[in-house]
Amino acid sequence: MANSHISQPGAVGRGVRTLSMWPWVASLAAAAVVDLVIGAVRRFDFHGINGFSTTNYGWLAFTLVGGVGFAWRLAGTPLTPLRVMRPLVAPAVAFALCFVAVTITGLVFLPNQSLSETLTTDAPGRALTVGEVVLVFGVLAEVLRAAARARR
Repeated sequence: MANSHISQPGAVGRGVRTLSMWPWVASLAAAAVVDLVIGAVRRFDFHGINGFSTTNYGWLAFTLVGGVGFAWRLAGTPLTPLRVMRPLVAPAVAFALCFVAVTITGLVFLPNQSLSETLTTDAPGRALTVGEVVLVFGVLAEVLRAAARARR
């Protein structure tokens, strides 16, 4: 079983192996495409609020595409009582990655904005939306993969 490490002991090693399941190439490609498209509309003005907004859309694409792919990969093995919380892993990772990325880009593009504003409005506002969407797709992935296993 490719994903049998999910139920093994050793949280640190499991966390590193689980993050290796994140679809990095697809996520980065989605972010780059979104940044280029929105950047082109804004005439590649990557300064201040324009740069912050443009890169935030890229982070949303990165965490949405990555979170959905990650959820699909996690659902690759049957859900057991020990793995009952597994559908929450992908949205939690997507939320955390989006939160950190938006916070960092806020510090870079809006240095005059207070960190507390970024941490209480911008970062959670974007990360929560992504986490919710990934949760829905994660549960759907569990259902679809369970149905596919049952048909075999």
